[in-house]
Amino acid sequence: MVRLYGSYNGRYFIAQFPGEVRIHRGSAFQWTRPVSNVRETLAVGNNGEVFFRTESGVFVRLPYDRNAQLTKVELFRARPEENVRLGKLRINADGREFCYEKIQPEKRLSEKIFRLLGKKDGDGGGASSHSLNLLNPRSSEALSFFSATLTPGKDDRFLWEVSPYFIYLVVAQTEKKGLVFQVINIPDKAVTAEFEMGVQNVTRIFVNDQGTVMLEVKQENAVTLVIVSANGKFLLEPPPNYRVLHLGADWVAFQTMVDPHIIVRRFDKSLVVTADLRPLAKLGVEYRFLVNDRGDLDLVTFAEDVVTVHNTDFRNLETDAKRWELLARQAAAQEEGKVARQAIEEHQERVERMAREEKQREMMTDIRASAPVTSLPLELEPSSEWPPRLELGLELEEPAPRTSARGSEPASIPLPLELPEETPGPLKLQPRSLPAPPAPAMSSDDIARQLEKLQMQYIAGEVGREEYYRRKNELESARKNATARPAAAPKMLEIEPVSKLDVPRSEPPAAPPTLGKSPRLELGRSLRPPPGEDSR
Repeated sequence: MVRLYGSYNGRYFIAQFPGEVRIHRGSAFQWTRPVSNVRETLAVGNNGEVFFRTESGVFVRLPYDRNAQLTKVELFRARPEENVRLGKLRINADGREFCYEKIQPEKRLSEKIFRLLGKKDGDGGGASSHSLNLLNPRSSEALSFFSATLTPGKDDRFLWEVSPYFIYLVVAQTEKKGLVFQVINIPDKAVTAEFEMGVQNVTRIFVNDQGTVMLEVKQENAVTLVIVSANGKFLLEPPPNYRVLHLGADWVAFQTMVDPHIIVRRFDKSLVVTADLRPLAKLGVEYRFLVNDRGDLDLVTFAEDVVTVHNTDFRNLETDAKRWELLARQAAAQEEGKVARQAIEEHQERVERMAREEKQREMMTDIRASAPVTSLPLELEPSSEWPPRLELGLELEEPAPRTSARGSEPASIPLPLELPEETPGPLKLQPRSLPAPPAPAMSSDDIARQLEKLQMQYIAGEVGREEYYRRKNELESARKNATARPAAAPKMLEIEPVSKLDVPRSEPPAAPPTLGKSPRLELGRSLRPPPGEDSR
């Protein structure tokens, strides 16, 4: 998280991050310096120097230099046994003078008596001395101009505050009737005003360079602001959850934190201006209001790693707040438009995706409706016989025995073939080699493959709908023509005798068959006996 600070003259600003600080002169970025072990940022001087308090309570400063390092500031020198510590610290708006509170144990007469008696040192009843010192680094010594002793158990209080340019100092001490306040003019070293409050629960003191004092008093969960000026005494009720931006000559500027507003009221409780700061939060920027020495406002914003300074004043603050509201509405409208455009784009993408899916479903439906029903190819089981047996599916009709005219002996059947002189061997059926019929231009399998390829191209979108159906009709017409074309005549078989020489020697010669009338081979309509042989 970034924290913004500025000088009282409105010239220098810093953006503090964990471990580093960025220096700006106005809105212009100057440089970045590393800082570590920093607990609190005290002030930014009109000279550009930045002052911090470390975790160990050491007061350090960062000079206005690109190569500067944190430098410890020695406000006073004390030995460790003196148990001196630094209290509240204020820095002049110019960044050149320091007003600090030095606290040390009070040495009283009782402790001296204990020391003379040889006993341990007493603690002085816990009393402590508080002194206010003014230090100018150009001078050699600090100027001590006020001191007070506080005793625990007596409700002693020591409150003080100094104006931005170290002109007026307000000091409060506990008395019997309450708190007594003194207003001291530092340059004149004189008390200009003194007044008494009958209450003890004063929590904060504010004083400006005109000598006006404002006290924050809490009573029964209620806060009342008591203002003492040259014109009299005033009571003012602050808004809830507030912080005081500035104490002017006759007005007070508040900034509420929970419901961000700037409210300016005069000492007589009349409202000067109110401005709504919620649009700044809607714009998503880190901001801080700073009141400069002219009584004007500096709005410092940090967004997108850029520090911007907007100058305004309390007279024009309400108009500027309306402008911030307009900017916030425009930013909200742009964001809503961006969300709406994103929703429209998502809707269009969803509609296009659904249209593509619907088109794919229609294409698949058309393809399934027009796809031919093809039979699966038959896979022949491997046979252990070799050579494979030729299965022609031919049935031989057993001829009726012919009888002679006498009716006693069967008639002799003349052989249609002349057998060789050697002992005939077994007969084998050998196909006659006939010329192959002319192959068609494209087979049914090729047409089926072409149809399948065409379907894949149609699904992939490579072929349009009209082109797909045109080529599909052409391929189906070609398939019908190929189916209607008469099949080629199968090879004709002729029976030729095979001699012993054609039979392997390992086979024993078979007994010659007893032939009657030669059987008639029924080979179907497409088979005809070879030329030169008459069927009987």
